[in-house]
Amino acid sequence: MPWLPAELINLVVTHVDDGYGNRGTLASCALAAQVFRHPAQQQLYRHLYIDNYWSGPRRSPATVAAHFAAFPHLARLVTSVALSLAFDTYSQTLERRLDSVRPLRSLLKQLTNVSVVSVWSVDAVVDQLQWSSSGKDFTNAIEELIQDLVSSSTLRQLEFSDFRDIPHTFINRMLTACPTVSILGLSVVHNDDTSPLDQADLMPSIAIERLKIGIIDISNPIMFKLVLPHVTSLRTLVLTMAGFSWHAEVAQSKVYELCLAVSKTLKYLSLKLPAPEKDHAITSFSIPPLPHLQYLQIGFENYPNGDTAMFAPPPRLLTILADLLVGGNLPSLSELWLRPDLPLSGWHKITSDTFAFPTGSSTPASLKTLDDLLKGCSAAVYCVPRFYPSHSYARKSKRAMDRLDDKEHAYVFSAYVHALRASLPTATALGLKIIDYQLGEEWKNYEVDFLDIGDP
Repeated sequence: MPWLPAELINLVVTHVDDGYGNRGTLASCALAAQVFRHPAQQQLYRHLYIDNYWSGPRRSPATVAAHFAAFPHLARLVTSVALSLAFDTYSQTLERRLDSVRPLRSLLKQLTNVSVVSVWSVDAVVDQLQWSSSGKDFTNAIEELIQDLVSSSTLRQLEFSDFRDIPHTFINRMLTACPTVSILGLSVVHNDDTSPLDQADLMPSIAIERLKIGIIDISNPIMFKLVLPHVTSLRTLVLTMAGFSWHAEVAQSKVYELCLAVSKTLKYLSLKLPAPEKDHAITSFSIPPLPHLQYLQIGFENYPNGDTAMFAPPPRLLTILADLLVGGNLPSLSELWLRPDLPLSGWHKITSDTFAFPTGSSTPASLKTLDDLLKGCSAAVYCVPRFYPSHSYARKSKRAMDRLDDKEHAYVFSAYVHALRASLPTATALGLKIIDYQLGEEWKNYEVDFLDIGDP
């Protein structure tokens, strides 16, 4: 039997289903024939997930470390590692918590080809895990991993979320480690924000090109001061409300100041507005003129309120668009993306009147304003709505929370598109395109992937 070309074998293996619950198929492929073993193992071990708590011993640092110690060649296949650190600081003893992460150092030392590192924490008692409570075995292992990957020039993306009281030196280390950095739900150790920072920690070694950071995070003056020196070469910025934790006091937005600092280089901007129940948590923010910005994406949430404007745009969206579009503050803008998230508490009872926005003189003022604003936009405008079913439905279904059954989703999407076009006649006539979020991967061809974007 003639041998197939290696390229064709690799192509066959990449199409083997290795989704959740089906990794056994790919494992069987690795055992079926020697010719399939290496490409199948590459698929199986490319993305490594380590969990010291929720998954039991199967994905624990000790189990994974023992596996790679027995088969060291498999560790070299890992290119992306995700580490979930979870402690129950209420019922677990300190020694038990530290034991669960003690093997991490030897494990991470074996991962020499990793380009993407993601680390997040979960604490059963508080929203964020205190950095020091994870123990020196954990913190030293993570710091050494970053240092080793930077030295070998393999690290391309670093993501950290849900830790509190992180030392300033480690924040600076993250911000100089690789071109793409994501910081969500992090807080630094308490310090007087007027005290001078260690200038040695502010010397960048690798310039950040892409940054994802929480809007609440940068409202902290110390965090903002730590981040600001590292954004001089930033081309992609993602500002999100992810990692949000409730604050007794209203946070002072630093969105304008951060965007102003990157205005000379920024080309891609994604902004997620606060949900209605979180809108009080941060002061109003605006965006300065961005002369080189090419792509702008704005995500927002609306909740049904029983009136005819149940999906009307939030006031913050209209304010931002008015500042940017009417004033001509985005002269290079080529694409504008609107990303509404629409929870449907009674989606299974939707009738043809649910999305029947009134038109003409009875159209809600906010929709008329949006139509007028989009009329003055010279860029291509896209809308990608995403519909969320109720929690009660999610509890009864094995499907993900943000998925509706195909038949129901098709109806909801069709009704929404018809209503939106009727409510935005001018924007529709000028080419407003509404894209189905659940078409699969096709819609992503139309949208910028802000954290995985190459040189233009």
